[in-house]
Amino acid sequence: MKESDFVTIHVRALKETENMVNRDLIAMMKPTAYFINTSRSSVADEKAIYNALKDKRIAGAALDVFDMEPPGKDYPLVGLENVTITPHMAGGSNDAFLNSPKKLAAEIIKLWDGDKSRFIINKDIFENTLKFFKN
Repeated sequence: MKESDFVTIHVRALKETENMVNRDLIAMMKPTAYFINTSRSSVADEKAIYNALKDKRIAGAALDVFDMEPPGKDYPLVGLENVTITPHMAGGSNDAFLNSPKKLAAEIIKLWDGDKSRFIINKDIFENTLKFFKN
């Protein structure tokens, strides 16, 4: 945090990652540094980010997630000159629109054929549900 020109966060929103980037970490950043959050708002202390930006303790931020979604024009971060706001839609690319259905279909076929999918997160629940439908 003390040496980085850009601090960018890409983690899942979990209990363990809540406020992972807190006021103390933000205070360590250089006044020329930028903070980028494309994870979830819960992983960073939004009030601390706002205060650091407002007081010019960091140079800027790029954000696509907020504590309140969607942020209105009166939302505190929206009015700051040193914030770049983008929509949180990484899945909205041409590539994702064209290829996601194909990838999903391939995974569904694996499951129908009795193969395993690496995308099943709750494997125990899935296995129990699968047993229920097979009986």
